[in-house]
Amino acid sequence: MKNQQNTISIRHTSSATERLKQAHQLMGISKRLGQEMEGLYNHWAKIRINDKEVKQLIEVAMAPSRQVLTSLQEEKRDLLSTHYLNIVENVYEFALSAPSQMEKSTKGTLFGHIMP
Repeated sequence: MKNQQNTISIRHTSSATERLKQAHQLMGISKRLGQEMEGLYNHWAKIRINDKEVKQLIEVAMAPSRQVLTSLQEEKRDLLSTHYLNIVENVYEFALSAPSQMEKSTKGTLFGHIMP
């Protein structure tokens, strides 16, 4: 019993009842969150995305300021810093080489790119 993982111990004190109620509530929250995440991941696994769209998502996600976002929207990539462009390229390469992108069931899907 001492080597167990993912456990919570509650001492039998006067506050044990309250702690048990909190633990029960926390378990309910965790269960709902797990179900929501499962639904989200299953949805992502059905959304097809090509490499160009992946790169656009990365550019937006890695944008450090509104100015960079504006330059992206106006397609003025020549105004973007080399540092930013290198970050985008590195993240893009990582996304394409992620193990989830090698799986037949998730390759080319949003899940495959988001869940490296």
